[in-house]
Amino acid sequence: MSIGSQEPGYLDNLCFRRFLMAAWVVSIVCACVCWGANALTLQDIEKAYDAKLEALGDYRVQYLLCVEYTESGAVTSGHTRTERVLSGEGGYRIEQLNPGDARAPAMLQTVQTDNRKQFRTLAFTNNGIPEFGTLQPARKAVAFYDALTYTPLGLAGLHDSAQRDDLEGDLPFMSDVRALVKDPRAVLLEDPILLDGEEAQILEWPAGEPHPRFRLWLSKTRNFALLQCVCFLDEQGEHVPWIETRNTDFEELAPGLFLPGKSEFHRREMRGLSEQVMTIESVTYELKVRTSPDDFRIAFPDGTGVDNRALGLRYTQGQYLSLKSLIFTLDGLSNDTISYVSGLFTNAPQTSTRRTPAVTAILAGVLLVIFVLFLLLLVVKSTRRARSTPDEH
Repeated sequence: MSIGSQEPGYLDNLCFRRFLMAAWVVSIVCACVCWGANALTLQDIEKAYDAKLEALGDYRVQYLLCVEYTESGAVTSGHTRTERVLSGEGGYRIEQLNPGDARAPAMLQTVQTDNRKQFRTLAFTNNGIPEFGTLQPARKAVAFYDALTYTPLGLAGLHDSAQRDDLEGDLPFMSDVRALVKDPRAVLLEDPILLDGEEAQILEWPAGEPHPRFRLWLSKTRNFALLQCVCFLDEQGEHVPWIETRNTDFEELAPGLFLPGKSEFHRREMRGLSEQVMTIESVTYELKVRTSPDDFRIAFPDGTGVDNRALGLRYTQGQYLSLKSLIFTLDGLSNDTISYVSGLFTNAPQTSTRRTPAVTAILAGVLLVIFVLFLLLLVVKSTRRARSTPDEH
């Protein structure tokens, strides 16, 4: 057989091999492009949580909180109560309620507010009567951030961490997904795993360490909802889990916003701290509620005892402070009109209904001091004059 008769078959084989080669190259390129397009990044999770916070808006949640403490295997104390949380741009408000009679509405036990300028707490008697309040300045930016970490949305990873763009030098809370994915020390593991039959992506912080401090499991089917998070400690050279949170019974309250119906927080007994088990069962979620500045600042009723830690004062709201108290708090009173001051010459509370603002009291105190100094000056001058006058004898 001549070469010429073999040429068509040779060309067919050559074309086929080239076709296979081209198809192989195209397949590899497509696979790379598709993998790159589908590869999960920290920025994807950050965007998802931005959208969740937008869907939340100002929110209110009510839940049943059960806490139990154990030492050496024996239960030492515990409590169960209902709590309500209101959170928004104006701050936060946490109300603790006593169950009370089944036929009567629950009564307030304590109310805590933070408008990012002041912390205020008001405690009530068992009969629901305001009893004692505390006031202190919000000098640290982390105050608002930390207050919501042990609430349903906090344990679900939905902190308002947008209030803190710089986490350098600070330790973010273990379940704050948004803060962690923004931190360059975080790493997202490539291979997902199954957690209770659900595919989950693992986030670890910090990266580059011998062991991570935090490990989080994010659901791939529930828009990265936080399923579990664990905080590890180095205990005598062994990397052991210390705190673990599990979220279950999720409900999609808005598109892509899956919130847990139940959270279990477990802190093991370690480093002098007793074991703590906290269970939260959410009752109601309200999203994008309307709030006002008054929601985030408790007004202390007249007759309520107040521990004002901003000024180092204890007083009864609506009653008058004495001159003795005023002298030691001139600087503080100018920063916050917290009460009304009169009765400058007595320590006893006055019953008059007249109210003199703190600024007026400060001016009165200053004038009084000037008047006393003037009298002393006159006495000194008179004494010197008497000594300098020659004796007539």
